[in-house]
Amino acid sequence: MPRTRRAAGWGLIALLIAVFPANVYTALRNVQPPRRDEDKWVLWARLPLQAVLVAWTWWTAAGKPRESSPG
Repeated sequence: MPRTRRAAGWGLIALLIAVFPANVYTALRNVQPPRRDEDKWVLWARLPLQAVLVAWTWWTAAGKPRESSPG
């Protein structure tokens, strides 16, 4: 929805930034999700992945709105 894309993008970026400290804590303390045993590298891989997701969200939200085709 082009009208809400920017607001949604900024909201998602804020969410990704807000959960980043929790992911750092999880990686440093090796906190495992309930009923799952993840490798430690997975916990650390989330950190740079979040930067990629923030960049991707920003790129998508800041892009030019597409022209909608009639029909």
